[in-house]
Amino acid sequence: MKVGIIADQHIGVRNDSQFFSQFCIEYLRDDFIPRMKQNGIQHVFHLGDVFDRRKYINFKTLSDWRQNFFDILCENKITLHVIVGNHDVYYKNTNDVNSMQLLDSYPNIFVYDKPHLWENDGYKVFLCPWIPSGQEQQFIKELDQARSDICFGHFELMGFDMFKGHQSTHGLSEEVLKKFRIVLSGHYHHRSTKSNITYVGSPYGMTCLILEILEVIIFSISMIAPCNSLRIQKVCLSNLNMTMNICQ
Repeated sequence: MKVGIIADQHIGVRNDSQFFSQFCIEYLRDDFIPRMKQNGIQHVFHLGDVFDRRKYINFKTLSDWRQNFFDILCENKITLHVIVGNHDVYYKNTNDVNSMQLLDSYPNIFVYDKPHLWENDGYKVFLCPWIPSGQEQQFIKELDQARSDICFGHFELMGFDMFKGHQSTHGLSEEVLKKFRIVLSGHYHHRSTKSNITYVGSPYGMTCLILEILEVIIFSISMIAPCNSLRIQKVCLSNLNMTMNICQ
């Protein structure tokens, strides 16, 4: 089964710059969604931080993104599964109030603000949203009890590059995720892999210095029964098309 993966869009970034917004929309509308259709992908997982601001959104920005991204996903019957990230939530100690509630009217968008086991045609993926302050132990318990060896989340882990050359010195230990064979996460915008954990990174640069599509922009995942193996296909604008099989 193939699914699309994206993370850290940060809609409204740079004070709702229309220049940045148009750049991001053109990539997602004109490249990302057509690639999903070409590959027959019906499920896209967003690993958090759909929106940039925690407390409000610009109406013009929201309207543009509805017309040029969310509406098009719905028209093409592509289901969007959103794992809530830290920029999507209002409070620091709960995920209950989040900006994804602005998209409640879409029948194809499912939002996960609590840990959830996603099941489809025999495939299982554990989904873990941003871990709110004070709820670390409860979330760790749910991760330990997860009935899947694949996890998608929005984690803040120590020892991974937040940006190239700048490692995080705070957050959870990667040990809390050692039970999973494969973990894909949003949060850090720099793409990196260590052991069983891959930060997929933002699909595009967000400053004038790195305003470009990153080399790997789509993760296309095949979960193949019965061995429950996982294959990540990397697709980039330069037409690089390579596959990394990370199952044992």
